[in-house]
Parts: sequence; C-alpha cells; structure tokens
Amino acid sequence: MEAWIEHLGRATAGCVDAFIVVVEPGQRSIQTLKTIKKLAGDLGITKIFAVGNKIRNQEEREFLIKACEDVELLGFLSYDPELIEADRQGQTPFKRCILYTQQVEAIKDNILKLLDNWFWHKALDRRMANQLLRNPPSSSIRATFKKQQIYSREEIKWLLRATLKLPKKLN
Repeated sequence: MEAWIEHLGRATAGCVDAFIVVVEPGQRSIQTLKTIKKLAGDLGITKIFAVGNKIRNQEEREFLIKACEDVELLGFLSYDPELIEADRQGQTPFKRCILYTQQVEAIKDNILKLLDNWFWHKALDRRMANQLLRNPPSSSIRATFKKQQIYSREEIKWLLRATLKLPKKLN
C-alpha cells in the first residue's frame, strides 16, 4: 500500500476537511491520487487538491493537468538537481534554488487563499448568521446578514470576535 494511504483505510483521517496530494508525472502516482480521492470520498471528504512534483518539462505539466481531471492543482514543483545537492549538504533549498522557492511560495499563496475562503465561508454559516441577527452590533449589519451580504472584512472580523470571543487581533 502506498505511503500513508493506510490512514484512509482505517478512517483515522475522519477529522480532515481536505487533502493535498503530491503527484508526480507517472501512472502509479495518478492511480494513488485516484485511490486517495475514492477513499476520502467514502469518508465524506470531498475537497482533494494536488501539487505536481518533479516536473521536468511542459509535457509532464500537461500530463498532470489532464490526468488530475477534476482535482484542482495548486501548483507545480520543478525537478531540480540543486535541490538534491542542497539536501545532501544540509543546506536550505530556499537560498540555493530560486525557481523552487518561487514555486513553493506560489503554492503556499494558493493554499492560503483556499484557507481564507474556507474560513470565511465556515464562519458565516447560517447558524452564526442567525445568532448574530439576535444580537447584532448595529442595524446596518443586521440588514447585511438578512440579505446574506457583507460590507467589509473589518465588520466580519468584529462579528467573529463578538460571537466567538476571539482576540481583538484577528488577521
């Protein structure tokens, strides 16, 4: 069994909202992605994302785009012999492998966007909206929630702090 998939089979990943699967441009890796997607779906986890790894050329990139079908690709990491050399020498790749560093940053930004969207969506679900309607900070925000529209991110932060008793500094 592929590394780590046994956790899905034992359902120990039941508290997980999403998976990020690292895929390489090969059939075994794509089959592993499909297995993870099916097992995750059986557990009710529908958000599956992928990161392409060890990409050497545009052909391999296009292969992964086509093979991943309906799995969103968060980005690609190029194959870089300098990365292996940096690891052998115990050096950080972020100073030595500039393209790799840029690709990791782009993937990180995509993940943060997903988390940001997920957080705000979860935070403003119907239960919270109903709770806020009972005790809103102002009539304009009450009207906002009745329409299910939000005027500003700062108002959302205020509502979350007030409702969830979060600290004042919510970034």
